[in-house]
Amino acid sequence: MSIVNRRKVMTSVYFEPGQYAALSNLTEQTRVPMAVYIRDGIELVLAKARQIGMLPPTGIPVQEAADAVKIMQDGGELSCNCGMPEGPHYHMDKNKA
Repeated sequence: MSIVNRRKVMTSVYFEPGQYAALSNLTEQTRVPMAVYIRDGIELVLAKARQIGMLPPTGIPVQEAADAVKIMQDGGELSCNCGMPEGPHYHMDKNKA
């Protein structure tokens, strides 16, 4: 992975042949760069992960998010009896946990 500029990071993506053909066709028809569709798809996956509690919500302080990730990586749990599905999740309001 290398930094392209301050806003984007360059990486490699491997597709199934059918995925690549479909995305190439869409790009050709719409004139929207393939990278835009890939970034949009990543945002959809991240939004879903936040929705089900696998990632902290956006807008929280960076250090709080880093602390939450470290706890989960160390095998700790951020889950509680708040009614969220079982498994690790994060609360912005620490008093809820």
